[in-house]
Amino acid sequence: MKRSKEWSNTVESGFPQPVTGEMKGFSLGRILGRNLFRLVKLNLLFLVFCLPVVTAPAATAAMSRVTKSMWKESHFFWSDYWETFLGEFGKASLAGILLYGGGGAAAVGFLFYREMAKRTALLLAPAWICAAVFLLFLVMGAYVFPMIAALDLPLKAVLKNAFLLVFLRFPQNLLLALILGGITGVCFLFFPVSIPFVVLLASSLQSLTGAAIVWPGIEQYVCGGAQ
Repeated sequence: MKRSKEWSNTVESGFPQPVTGEMKGFSLGRILGRNLFRLVKLNLLFLVFCLPVVTAPAATAAMSRVTKSMWKESHFFWSDYWETFLGEFGKASLAGILLYGGGGAAAVGFLFYREMAKRTALLLAPAWICAAVFLLFLVMGAYVFPMIAALDLPLKAVLKNAFLLVFLRFPQNLLLALILGGITGVCFLFFPVSIPFVVLLASSLQSLTGAAIVWPGIEQYVCGGAQ
């Protein structure tokens, strides 16, 4: 059995354990208001740490640790970001290769089959299968990096938990995909007007919103109802 890096309760290695109990309520608006300057600072820090590109997965895990603390409204230090970035660099990087590689391949497959479907309508089926796989990797990533940052679990267990949580919390994950996709869509649709938003807030806002949606599920199914 593994222990959380932040909680005293035990975590089963790899298999989500459903429990009953109330989830922690939250007011995203209040949290945003109290942490707006910190979110801007976090966004800038994240972008700087992503500059080599290969460091993006570790930077995402580090950002997840900070936004989880914001959502829990608990005290945190900026050194937590650096600690997570260094301490989980290998695990986060491997997860990034799997998630970004799989998601990227699915995206390319979707574009390819969608183009081919102009000649043969039957190829629309594999195109939408690729789209579904892309969304699977997208939502899994929203769970994987927070678990890497906060839970002492092997990567295999993290990936298994994330995969199961995609289906155990389908309605919440649909909302998550819509919000993350919406923020990303706004950035692309209004580019280059959206550049200030991208630089100052987009990534940290996505991470905080993700924390508000994924952590109740992680606490319920993986951490045994930890508060």
